[in-house]
Amino acid sequence: MLLLFYNLAHIGDLFDIQQIVLNIIRCNPEKNIKFYTNYNHFILNDISNNLLFQPQDYSNPEIIPTINWFIQTFYQEPEANYRMIQLPNKEPCLIVNTCLMRLHRFKQVTEMDPWSFQESYLMQLEEMRQKLNIDIKYTKLSALQLLPQIPATNIDLFLKWKATNTRPTLFYYNILRRSNQQVPCMIFEEHEEVILHIAALNPNYSIIVCKLTDGLKNNPNIISCEDSFDCKEVYSCENVYKINKILCQCDYSVHYDIGTCMTYINTDFYSRKNKLLHFYIEGQIYYHTLTGFLSRIMPLDTRIEGIKCKTLADVKAYFSENLLAATTTTTTKATPSSATTFRLIV
Repeated sequence: MLLLFYNLAHIGDLFDIQQIVLNIIRCNPEKNIKFYTNYNHFILNDISNNLLFQPQDYSNPEIIPTINWFIQTFYQEPEANYRMIQLPNKEPCLIVNTCLMRLHRFKQVTEMDPWSFQESYLMQLEEMRQKLNIDIKYTKLSALQLLPQIPATNIDLFLKWKATNTRPTLFYYNILRRSNQQVPCMIFEEHEEVILHIAALNPNYSIIVCKLTDGLKNNPNIISCEDSFDCKEVYSCENVYKINKILCQCDYSVHYDIGTCMTYINTDFYSRKNKLLHFYIEGQIYYHTLTGFLSRIMPLDTRIEGIKCKTLADVKAYFSENLLAATTTTTTKATPSSATTFRLIV
């Protein structure tokens, strides 16, 4: 029997379960276990042989009607976690939904907290043992072992540029949310306003962005990852992880409560060079979730700062009163009333 685990999420919870998926496959070599996802295949690149379909198979006329049927039907059933079907080759298949919202019935699960995912997976595997008589072995991983690992990806174009760049660099995530997160900048024009504000206050900086939107095109100090470093958006989401490798090489990086921005929770975290500036709105849980999980591994130092900002104006005020330093200094400056105190260490 084929045991098919699938996840229809985009970046967030699929990124978090990378090591859990690997561990399930590693602990059960005798079982026919596969994993299916619509996109973001790159984070599972190291186990690509365990994906049910390779990209070239997506148009297979015998497979697609079946895969579409069981995902669309199964995904809409609010109480179901399992379904037995028969694939076109007559092979029996148990499909197991691993999306975050399905795991809530076992335990409260939070995106960007691999530990909470693992606890819920253990409960789900126990339910499969009790109700379906299917024993899937699992050796519990430590918080350090649960950290996602970004597969090897080519950033040679960036490294070639960096070798000739004499300016300090700031990376800024100018992307839009795809879920229901609340962030101070909700549209491209608001991101443009912040980026141009930073550029005006820090003319000695090179500012690297995900994409060069219309309002940024006339500033020579603003560089597009998409255009200059071959980070165009692709179905596999490799661009997300190229960008993650690039920003680690910068002096600063600006993040928001968006799945793509929060992929800094990976095995590179403790060796990275950049100072992380994570802007969040009070009441949102992601920054505290991320830092809580990372603190399980070792105490956090000053490489990451959470900055409470409600609006675009607050973000701009933060940069107005916390100018980026170009030399190795330690500076304490005033912050706007809605932002947390920030000690700037380059």
